[in-house]
Formats: sequence, C-alpha cells, structure tokens
Amino acid sequence: MVDGRRRGWYPVLMIKDDSELVHWVRAEALDSVSILAIVLCGSRARGTSDQVSDLDLLVVIEGSRKYLKWGTWQGIPTEMMYVPYTRLSEVRPGLLSERRILWQQETFDTRQIPHTSARSSNGGIPLGYTAWDLRQSLRVLEMLLRDGKTAAFWYGVGAWMTLAVRYVLESKGQAIPTHRRQWPLLQETSPEIAAVFEDVYKTSDPQEVYSMMAGILDHHLHVAPWQPIQDAPMVRLDSIVAGIEEFSIRKLAASEAHHIERYWQSHWGSTVVVSRGLQHVASHVIGWIAEDRLGTVVGLVTVDPKTAWEVVSLDSDRSGHGIGTALLKRVEEDAWQAGMKRLWLITSNDNVAALRFYQKRRWDLVAVHRGAIDHARTLKPEIPLTSQDDIPIRHEVELEKILD
Repeated sequence: MVDGRRRGWYPVLMIKDDSELVHWVRAEALDSVSILAIVLCGSRARGTSDQVSDLDLLVVIEGSRKYLKWGTWQGIPTEMMYVPYTRLSEVRPGLLSERRILWQQETFDTRQIPHTSARSSNGGIPLGYTAWDLRQSLRVLEMLLRDGKTAAFWYGVGAWMTLAVRYVLESKGQAIPTHRRQWPLLQETSPEIAAVFEDVYKTSDPQEVYSMMAGILDHHLHVAPWQPIQDAPMVRLDSIVAGIEEFSIRKLAASEAHHIERYWQSHWGSTVVVSRGLQHVASHVIGWIAEDRLGTVVGLVTVDPKTAWEVVSLDSDRSGHGIGTALLKRVEEDAWQAGMKRLWLITSNDNVAALRFYQKRRWDLVAVHRGAIDHARTLKPEIPLTSQDDIPIRHEVELEKILD
C-alpha cells in the first residue's frame, strides 16, 4: 500500500506495508543471490521525496560483486543496489544519511551498514549524482571503444542517452515521469537538445557517436569536467556493462508462462506461432530463458512437447555472445534426459541467417514444405508476404537434430 501525504512543498509517499516490498525485492533477486538485509534509503527514507521519486533500496548480499538492478514496484520506479556486506564501506556517504531497515536475516548485524552524514567536510565542489554518472560513464564508453568491445559500447550508449535525457529534464525543473514518457517530454520542453540527441541515434560510426556525446556534455549540457569528491553514485556504468556479457540459463516454471507471452508479444507482435498448420500458444509451450548478471532476460527458446519436442522459437537479444547456442544446447541436453532421440523445428525460406545458424550446429535440412506459409496465413494473417530483403515468404523449411 502507498499513502500520499504532504510534507512542506513535497507530496510524500509513505510505504505502509514493508512486507509487500520485501517480498517483491526477494522475488526479483537472482536465484544465486543470498540476501542479508534490505534497506530503504535516499529521499524516501529522508521523507523528502515527491510523487515521481524512485525507490532507492540497498540490498546487502553475500559474495564479492556489487551491481545495480531496476524494476517497478506498485508503479514506482525502483533502483536496487546490491552490495556485498564486505564492501559496505564503498557506499556513497549521502545515500545512507537516512535509512530504514525493511528486512534482515537474524544472523546479520545491521550495525555493519555505515550511518553517515549527508555531506562530508573534505572541501571541493562535487558533481551531482546524474552529472557525475554522465562523465564517468563516458569514460567507460571510451575504454570499451578503445578495447574493441563494440556490442558493450552500443549497450552503454543506450544507457548513457537515457541518463542524459533524465539530466536535461531535471535541469529544467521537470518532474521525472516514467521512462516511456521521458522522451516525449524532452521533445516538448527542450526541442533543440532533443534534435541533437536524435542525431546521435542516427549515427552508426562508434567513434563519431562518442565524439558527439562528449560534445553534448561540453556544449549543450555544460557538465563540468570535475572529478567527484564524495557524493558519487555507488554503482557506475562500468560495473553494469561488465555483467552484460555474462548470462545464465534456467527453465521457466509453469507459473512463469507470462514471461513467454510478454517476450513473444514484444519481439514478434503475437503470442501465437504457426508451423505445419498448427498454432503454438505461448501459455502451452516449455521455455528456457537466458538472463544476464543484472537479471535482464537476453534470450528465450521454447519447445512444444505436444509435437514431439518441436523447437518453436529461439531468440537472442545480443548477437555474438553465444546466447542462442547455449539455449539450444540446453534444450538438447534436457530433451536427451527426457528420453527424446530427436529434435526438430520449422523456419521460413527467407530466414537465411537461421538456416546458416542451425546447420553450423549439426542440424540437418530434411524437408521443404512448399506453400505451407501461404496456408499458415489463414491461421495468422499478420505473417508478412516478404522479408526485409524482399524475399517472398512462402515455404516452410524443416530441420532436425538427432541426439546422440
């Protein structure tokens, strides 16, 4: 439950039921994470938040790696900062000037969590949270570009641009809306800067994109090139980008079918796949997902056991990282353990990339069902007539993998 009250000029949202929030945080955590304590901190703990303020949660864990994860709890954007108990001294001072322990393990002593003043007296003019992160993130992108990590660079560009949009809105005194509404608000309130950002999105050369981003900081946002002194973000973009190339695979439980429905809808615009004249519904297939270290779903493979373990879909959101190969291998292993001797799948005649992918992994082409997709359109009319390469989409191509 969330209760809206007034404190001075700020409409404050007070959390009434800690147990609901604690349950959500624990459910959102990676399976491998052992949580020791959950702490509400930042503006909400201080009582100075407004209606659009994020929830800042410090999640104390076992292990050695700190990372950041985002989510939405009861419509409130939520930032969960996972920090090993051995690294609590690295938490930025201002974050824990006020805090509220929502949950803790009986064996964990919360006195290990430092209780600091909001400002230190070591002098200097620190950058604000967002400005500091823009500068430091740009340094990380420079290193990624130098090291030839192009995929990680483009991922970081997206994160940086999102942060820059938020910074502009904050500097204009705008209340920060949900992520989906931030870009339209930027176009409305700062059309000149929005046009500059659009030029970045249209540019495909990484070096040129980096130069444009540096120019945005210097000439449009006027962010000072100072180094932070004490009030800096606890987790930087380098710790985020470092985790995106690592992923784990797990089988979805029957109660998690909504993950498949949401993924198919966002990637294919439908929750139904048609092959060999049959409709495969998202809620009736088996799925395995690939998640990165931040808990983001980066790939999905589905199988329909009712059609002899037909591989219905295979998708990877980050090409070149081995996600599709790992998902397919996991399905092959689970099928073998289930007593299956064969896997099979259907793709379309225009999908040259898929044909190349599967045949390189010892899948054999066994049949071409001519005109089958023309018939499939009677079940799923949204199937396009041609591919992006202007290849007519008409035939189903069947491949199989003999398990040994």
